[in-house]
Amino acid sequence: MPALEILNSKLTSKAGEWTMLFYAREQGAKKLEEIKRLDLSDKGVLSIEDLTVFDKMTNLKELSLSGHPEFFKS
Repeated sequence: MPALEILNSKLTSKAGEWTMLFYAREQGAKKLEEIKRLDLSDKGVLSIEDLTVFDKMTNLKELSLSGHPEFFKS
């Protein structure tokens, strides 16, 4: 299944628009531009190959990335 975007509640390298809308479903967002808050805590964000999906989230105000200690290493 080479196009699989989520596996065992973690993002795969193919995660994209569908995945972000899935995690923003409680907001009722139908387009990336409608997402205001996104919780990707413990979802394996570092495995995504193409992060340009975030460019379309022009109304994103809150992004939770807890559970990703790699971001905070010095």
